[in-house]
Amino acid sequence: MAIVGGSSDITYDSRVPLNAGASGYLTKDSPPDQILEAIRRVAKGGRYVSPALAEKLLSRTLRPGRK
Repeated sequence: MAIVGGSSDITYDSRVPLNAGASGYLTKDSPPDQILEAIRRVAKGGRYVSPALAEKLLSRTLRPGRK
């Protein structure tokens, strides 16, 4: 179980650790409440991605080729 933090280019940086089995991903500027939520979810066996990453991943999935 691991939560990974990364840079602001979250769509690129997040894919590698998530595909490698990380349970969560946060950007380096995530606020404390998001960090605590990620820890809680992952500790219970869940997964967590920051809201900003979730939005970008969904937009890429639903509209490939757009940023």
